Amino acid sequence: SHNADYVAPTQEENDMAIQLFEHNQRAYIAVEDMLARVGKAAVIHPTGTGKSYIAFKLIESHPDASFLWLSPSDYIYEAIGA
Repeated sequence: SHNADYVAPTQEENDMAIQLFEHNQRAYIAVEDMLARVGKAAVIHPTGTGKSYIAFKLIESHPDASFLWLSPSDYIYEAIGA
């Protein structure tokens, strides 16, 4: 099914401040595609590979959207000052 409420970011929005490493850029594009197609996505990468930056880029690209951030510890929350 397609999520009619999801709008893919423009090129200008994709060129904002957060720049991703190549492996995370590929994951980011895949997440954007999944969000457009089914309205949800998950990134499953090993610890320390930059998953948080993918989430930051999504938040940056969709400032009016709501996000659910799950973490098994407080480390990430403390690192971002949440």
